[in-house]
Amino acid sequence: MIGTGALGAPLAIELARNGASELRLLDHDLEPGNSIRWPLGAAVWGKYKVLALKQYIDQHYPSCQVEPFVHQLGGTQELQIDDEVLEKILRGVDLIIDASASHGINRLLWDHGQRAGLPLVHLGATPDVTGGTVVLHTPDGGCPVCLQWHREEAQASIPSPPGADSTDLIQPPGCTERTFKDADYDLQELSLQAMRVAVGVLSSGKTRSESTVYTLALRDEHGGAMPPAWETSALPPPPHCPCMHERTRNEDANSADEPEVPQHM
Repeated sequence: MIGTGALGAPLAIELARNGASELRLLDHDLEPGNSIRWPLGAAVWGKYKVLALKQYIDQHYPSCQVEPFVHQLGGTQELQIDDEVLEKILRGVDLIIDASASHGINRLLWDHGQRAGLPLVHLGATPDVTGGTVVLHTPDGGCPVCLQWHREEAQASIPSPPGADSTDLIQPPGCTERTFKDADYDLQELSLQAMRVAVGVLSSGKTRSESTVYTLALRDEHGGAMPPAWETSALPPPPHCPCMHERTRNEDANSADEPEVPQHM
């Protein structure tokens, strides 16, 4: 799991509670300004998120082994380069979960997952938390760029969640970055759906061939609150997406690495 904030931390706890044997968690901070949405609260102010989660899971769900990675992907002050950390954290895993709320990291993780044949679950909320998405990216299905293609078509085949264009962010005391101002109970809808998707992948032992997008709406067309509403959409890769060329290159590289089989008459 990459990102253990208000979306990732509840999901990590649910995975541990429901039988995950091992979790590898990567994050780099815990800022008190937004800890009102974090499941462990003020008791862990000043601790790294991944270390606080490990301590909590070790105490409450000891059958789950937690390996923390204190690292900021894309950070300029890190002692290890990103590819080295990702190679270590992804070795031997069954599923990648991206709760980083970063398009760049989402694309990076998809690339690593696609080359390793790993499914990727991505979850994220809109800035005003009036909606969000959970996406299951499969090795043979659509990528994050494919999703943007489908959303920007003249007749969008996959809807954007309400609030996708919002810039409604604030910078609370104690935070070095801006964040959204809504509460955790709406965010939990996304964490719970991501949990259902993750359980489906891990319990089946195989991944469907097509990527799938789950779009959440928490507001109606007039902006009023409504019960959570989910829409499910298939995410096939369009032929003009660059990922199709990358898949071809990877397949050619894998074929070149395979030993030649002698032909017998």
